[in-house]
Formats: sequence, structure tokens, C-alpha cells
Amino acid sequence: MQLKKSKKQFPKPHKTTTPKHQDDYVFVEKEGEDFTALKLISGPFASIVYHYGNVGFAPESEAVDGALPMKFDYTIIENRIEADTDSQEFINHIGDILVFLSGEREIREATQALIKHHPPGYDILPLYSRLAGKEQAQIFKAHKKPRIVLATNVAETSLTVPGIRCVIDTGFARISRFSRRSKIQQLPIEPISQASANQRSGRCGREAAGICIRLYAEDDFKQRPEFTQPEILRTNLASVILQMKALKLSEINRFPFLEPPDDKMIRSGIHSLHELGALDANEKLTAIGQRLTQLPLDPQFARMLLAAEQFTCVNEVLTIVSALSIQDPRERPSDKAKYADEKHKAFQNESSDFLSFLTLWREFQTQKKALSNNQLRQYCRQNFL
Repeated sequence: MQLKKSKKQFPKPHKTTTPKHQDDYVFVEKEGEDFTALKLISGPFASIVYHYGNVGFAPESEAVDGALPMKFDYTIIENRIEADTDSQEFINHIGDILVFLSGEREIREATQALIKHHPPGYDILPLYSRLAGKEQAQIFKAHKKPRIVLATNVAETSLTVPGIRCVIDTGFARISRFSRRSKIQQLPIEPISQASANQRSGRCGREAAGICIRLYAEDDFKQRPEFTQPEILRTNLASVILQMKALKLSEINRFPFLEPPDDKMIRSGIHSLHELGALDANEKLTAIGQRLTQLPLDPQFARMLLAAEQFTCVNEVLTIVSALSIQDPRERPSDKAKYADEKHKAFQNESSDFLSFLTLWREFQTQKKALSNNQLRQYCRQNFL
């Protein structure tokens, strides 16, 4: 709040363009002034050559809360890679290629297409958050053959892939967004911001000069928002409102956020809390609401546990809530997908996906009692867990 109040006292920072990615700033004290904004530059960067190409995207379905899910034609990547690997400019910048795609499905489709038609002498590696740890480790191992790495935005900031000389950016990513209509957090495919695009291009200029190929027009890039929309503007506010009520802060629509959320999102969050029984008619915390604030969980999950206490099934619901709160423990390697599906059928409950988690947990606990630690790890590997 103090930062917002002092906003007018900040001198406008001098913008310096670097050939890598977006500007970084730090706020530091300065004698005689409250704050001043200084540019933080971590060091020299290699030059990057940019190429643009206007590529058409087809809608995947109807718009959801203003977001239009898109389907990318992965054969465009195949054609672009074939064209660029033959060019003299690419030969001068020879190295690994990093392709940014929006999700697992797109990566699998692109992998299958490139395996059939990709230039000879290249290894093709997928990279996404649900990928098994052993497969992710392949990205960082020493290698002789050049590689084409097909990645989601996990390679944008979370991981740095070594040896990249060329980045192919589709310009799209799955952005977490709360749907007021369905009341669930969704991952529609949306155009990325300029900051994300610059972050992606920076992956190829870390070690030497590189090439960034953006599969969209330069005018399209310039018209995109400068930064990605803050999460508070696209997430379920029920948890935020609940904690603000517990801390006796001001009403959320009067709280001085740096980026105030939309009134519709606020009303949706309050409505969710009413449905959970956390707020009364005067929007005050109920006894249930007080208990929900004590559990470090999404309000819906916390309410499931309170209901489970009433129906004497806390252990079962706790297992289900835990499974829903983490990444799926069932691994599905792209090259062994059918085999993994067969192994996972042993834990499948035909009546409910939620009960499948319970079946899996109980089987794991049984094996844990019967096997040593090494045997248990081997059991998990054999069953793709």
C-alpha cells in the first residue's frame, strides 16, 4: 500500500533496450527521496535475429469468458524447421532448436509429425511439467547430435535449456483463468504478452548469437499487451476474500490493490463463499467460514473436509483432496503411453475418477508395508507412478 501511495514520487525510469528480454527493475532507497526506480542489468547478452511470419490459427471452440481457445497447426513448425535448417543463416547459428507450444497434446502431435519428416540427424525431445523426471533429465545431458526440443512455457522461465541457438515461438500458451460460468479454473490457449515473447526469445541468446522465429506478424506482436495480466485479475477470489474477512481488513472492493480485480470476479467469489456456507446474509464469517480460514487449502477443498467430518469419511476425502491438490501421480511417458494406461487400469474405479485416487493410495500403502524402500521405488517405476 505504501508503494502505491508513493507511486507519484517515483521518477520515470530510463528505459534501456537489450537484445535479450524484458526490462528488470529494483526499488532502492535514495537520499532525499522515498524511492527511486533503478534499472537492473545482469550482464551482456548475445545478439538475436528476429523473423516474423503471419500464421493462421483456428478456433478450438467458442469463447469462454472472453478467452478464445485456439488450435495450432503443428505442420507449420515442421515446414519452418525444414526451411530454416537449409538456410545459410541457420547453418551459421547451428545448434539446438527450442519450439514453444501450448500444451502436451500439441507437443505429442508435433513430435509424431517431426519424427516422420524432420531433417536427418536431429533428436526430438518433449519438455513439459508432467513429463517424468527421467525424461526431463535427458534435456540437460551432454549430447553430440543437435536436438529439437518441443516445450510448453515451462521452458520460458522455470528451466533453462542449454545449447539453444534457435527459438520458434508459436505465440500462444495455456493461461490459467477462472470461469465464472462453470466456476472452475481453466487453461484456455491464449496469445502471450510481449514480455513473455521476449522472455522466450531470450532462451536462444544466452550462450551465443541466435535466431528467434515468431510464427505471427510483427504488427501482431506490437499490438499485444506489454505484460501478462496479473493473476489476481484471472483467478477465483473466494480464498482472498475469505482471508481478508478473517484478518478484518477492509472490503475487497475498497482495498487499495495495485491491480484492482473486476467487480464481477468479486461478486463471483462472494457468491462461492455463500454457497459453501462461509458467509451469512450480511457477508460476515460464519462458524464454517472461521474453520475454513484455518485450513491452508482452496475453500472448496477445505469445505469437502468439513463435510467429510460430518459423514465420518475424513480419511477417504483427505486422500482425494490431497490428490486433487497436486500434480497427477500417474506418469504417462509419450513413448510408453499405451503400456502406462494398461498399468493404471489396475487402480481405475469405473464409477468415479475420485475413487480411483483412493484405490491407488490404498494399493500404495499395501505395497509400502510389504516392500523395502528400493522395492517400492521399483514398483512405482514398473506401474508408472
